[in-house]
Amino acid sequence: MSELVESIRGRGAQCTVGTTWTTDAPYRETREEVMRYQAEGVKTVEMESAGLFTVGQVRTVRTASVVIGMDSLAALRWQTPERLDDIMHSLEIVYAAAIDVLSRP
Repeated sequence: MSELVESIRGRGAQCTVGTTWTTDAPYRETREEVMRYQAEGVKTVEMESAGLFTVGQVRTVRTASVVIGMDSLAALRWQTPERLDDIMHSLEIVYAAAIDVLSRP
């Protein structure tokens, strides 16, 4: 994971490492859950990483997940960006970093 973080940061992007709350119940997060996970220091909520890490564990493959924040519940109301330019740029950086790390011997 540190190689991926270094590759992302080496491209001038911010990269925060932390805990993700992964759930199969999209858009059903309660205010109490959000507040509890915030208090525990959880950085993101998403729906895909649990499956990804399960497959990695079963196949004994090192696994990492990069979450690019787009919308937010941090203020206890759903907020979305007006434009997607920054998100698209972040995706390009993460793709390049992943290719870089996966291409290493």
